[in-house]
Amino acid sequence: MLRLTQPGEDTEDTRRRAPLSELTTNDANEADVAAVVRALVDARLLTTGRDGDGDGAESAEWVEVAHEALIRGWERLRGWIEDDRTGLRLHRRLTTAAHEWQRLGRDEGALYRGARLAIAEDWRESHRDALNSLERDFLLASTVLRRREREEEEQRRQRALDDARRLAEGARQQALAARALAHAEQRRVRTARRLTGALAVLLVGALLLAGLAARQRSDALSARNQARAAQQIAFSRELAASAITQLPVDPELSVLLATQAVQTSATSQATIALRQSLAQSALRATLHATSGQVSSARFSPDGRRVLTTSYHFTANAGNADNTTELWDARTGRSVAVLRGVGTSAAFSPDGCLVVTGDASGGVRLWDARPGRPAGTLRGHTDFINDVRFSPDGRYIVTASTDDTARLWDARTERTAAVLRGHKAGVDSAQFSPDGRLIATTSDDGTTRLWDAPSGTSRGIFRMPQQDLAAVSLSADGRYVVAVSSAGAAQAWDTRTGERVAALRESPGGGGGFTSGVDISPDDRLVVTGDANDTARVWELRAGRVVVTLRGHTGAVNDVAFSPDGRVVATASDDATARLWDARTGRSVAVLRGHTGSVRRVMFSPDGRLLLTAGVDRTARVWQARTGALVATLSGHTGRINGVAFSPDSRLVVTASEDQTARVWDARTGEQLAVLSGHTGAVRDAVFSPDGHDVLTASMDGTARVFSCDVCGSTAQLLALARTRVTRSLTPLERRQYLHQP
Repeated sequence: MLRLTQPGEDTEDTRRRAPLSELTTNDANEADVAAVVRALVDARLLTTGRDGDGDGAESAEWVEVAHEALIRGWERLRGWIEDDRTGLRLHRRLTTAAHEWQRLGRDEGALYRGARLAIAEDWRESHRDALNSLERDFLLASTVLRRREREEEEQRRQRALDDARRLAEGARQQALAARALAHAEQRRVRTARRLTGALAVLLVGALLLAGLAARQRSDALSARNQARAAQQIAFSRELAASAITQLPVDPELSVLLATQAVQTSATSQATIALRQSLAQSALRATLHATSGQVSSARFSPDGRRVLTTSYHFTANAGNADNTTELWDARTGRSVAVLRGVGTSAAFSPDGCLVVTGDASGGVRLWDARPGRPAGTLRGHTDFINDVRFSPDGRYIVTASTDDTARLWDARTERTAAVLRGHKAGVDSAQFSPDGRLIATTSDDGTTRLWDAPSGTSRGIFRMPQQDLAAVSLSADGRYVVAVSSAGAAQAWDTRTGERVAALRESPGGGGGFTSGVDISPDDRLVVTGDANDTARVWELRAGRVVVTLRGHTGAVNDVAFSPDGRVVATASDDATARLWDARTGRSVAVLRGHTGSVRRVMFSPDGRLLLTAGVDRTARVWQARTGALVATLSGHTGRINGVAFSPDSRLVVTASEDQTARVWDARTGEQLAVLSGHTGAVRDAVFSPDGHDVLTASMDGTARVFSCDVCGSTAQLLALARTRVTRSLTPLERRQYLHQP
């Protein structure tokens, strides 16, 4: 009965429809469950049915409570719900994730990781009897994946350490051999000098002997110079190996040794060692979360502050501790710890204020410079799902599980409007680009549009029996586009409230729109990705499909318009990306090279390059006009989680499961920096607004700010190295590494 009940939030509990197969746990087999269900159906307490189109095809049987009065009137059931309301919500999310995993063919990418897995494991300890076989398989697969990834990381770390040791020993042996060769040549020179002196005393044949001695001297000097050059190359490689070895132990000593290696001989090994040692010392700050794992990190608009949110689940208390922290981006100093307010947070457009929401419905304002409280916005009574400033910073909009959104005056801290009308929790709220409209989405399957700042309703846009997955406003605020998780997209005219377009699954079902939807820069066109191997471009004002982009042989995972709106890029499970003419639908180029599903496509800010990322642990850069491959970014040993261009389109940063982020030259593919130091998977990486720093967020509970000055030429690296060290080599270090007496 608990699986058939949806606990309310300050509202009546309601019935929930569930597949019959979901009711089978480890305490009951399918026959027992079917018998109980039939008895309750005969008693008219439950009803059953089948999903399907009615043409006789196989479909899944479902069960639901016949009357919601049964839920409200059964005291024992009400007691069970109140005893574990938080646990029931966690169970609902677990059930949904397990079904999605099953639908994707048990793809590892859909498994729980990090904080979600830890929370689910804590809950499972006291609810083992509540799990069905699919949920148990899902949690077991998640645990096995976590263990395997940890073992692979340990093996990679050990291999890297062994390689560094072998390199250092080989370099040392080469240096010893070169030194012995140099000594032998020096002895030969001394012998030649003594012979010349002896021959000088002889009068007979003096000229002949003098010429012979001069020739021997020239040969000896040439051999000595060659030996010295070989010795310098070997010595440079030895120093480079020592620099790599010292990198995790003493980063400053690593910089000193790498600098000495380049100055001795600018070998490729020396240059790589210098770049890596500077990348390690390029760490500006490590932001250690007060508790839990960092779920997000963002720069303030001026790049001087960093805002992180972290999440920690307390198993005994059955609740989550959400924390927001404000940091100085240059020093890494914590400016303020905002405990209990980590559900959502945002900077004002000028970076002077921070607004946060908490799990109890509280909304607070903070001064971003000293991190002091600046005000409290009271009115919500439940979990805050979203907070945002208007583009001009005058207003704040908040979305809550209490079924309302609210508009606030940021200066007076007063409620400007209460946006009522949704019948379930409000998931998100956002302003149009001009700040005149607000769009809200809700679990009740509707999108609502409101006038700002009056709060007057401008329209209700319904997608019956479907959950909204995404909503977007056009730049002029005239149209709103919504995409559902069930596979439908619709657009409405915000002035009249009239639906102007509706696209559904392609014939045959089994698809709908995946994660791909984008609006063209001029707000005329929308492109959507289809799990049935196609994408579609449709015109908002006419509400009709303009072109259908056919050619992929796998689901379309991502779509994007070029900055000028003329080209569409698509990424697919068929291991390719494609470029299309947005007006004619003509295929411009097929981008082949990935060896697995392509998950992301992204145009550079200047529109000249296209970036793709796939499950094959690589990213690739292509010419946006011709589709020609520019560079392959390979080096990660784990799946790539996030990619981003620098503001000037010159650099690319990638974030990976291998606990590193890497910076690349977008046009040559050269790996310019490995940003290491995290002890957990790096979820995302972004450039600061000026492009000088990189911010990373990791599952190890930290965010880090790295300098991007390590991406220059060898001469620039040497100049940078001089500014990064605070000392020179000590006498002991000179004897140990430079072999000086």
